[in-house]
Amino acid sequence: MSVFPYFYSFLVIVPHQSIVAAGNITRVFSFTSTIASVVVSLFIKFTGHYKYFITAGATSYLLGFALMIAFRGGDAPVAAFVGTQILVGVGGGFINVPVQLGVQASVSHQHVAAVTAVWVS
Repeated sequence: MSVFPYFYSFLVIVPHQSIVAAGNITRVFSFTSTIASVVVSLFIKFTGHYKYFITAGATSYLLGFALMIAFRGGDAPVAAFVGTQILVGVGGGFINVPVQLGVQASVSHQHVAAVTAVWVS
């Protein structure tokens, strides 16, 4: 997450994207992670498992960041930037919900609010 404040500036300066295009590319992450969160929530509801999704999310997240490093030059196509944001977004969505579920499931009922507050902050 530490690269996201600079990603917009990078898109405008290095590959010479327009301001609108750079904004749209940076918003792909939040859109994709929101959709992935809903999907993974349904998967968890019907399968009863959450650890597999954390592993898949972490793998997708790391692969997306590795591809962002590979495409850091100015000659990378726009589809590469959008694809990396989709991978990182899916990874983020597949990590956030299952980890929050795991954190809440690991404590007693009286401590759920406290650990949720710690996880979210």
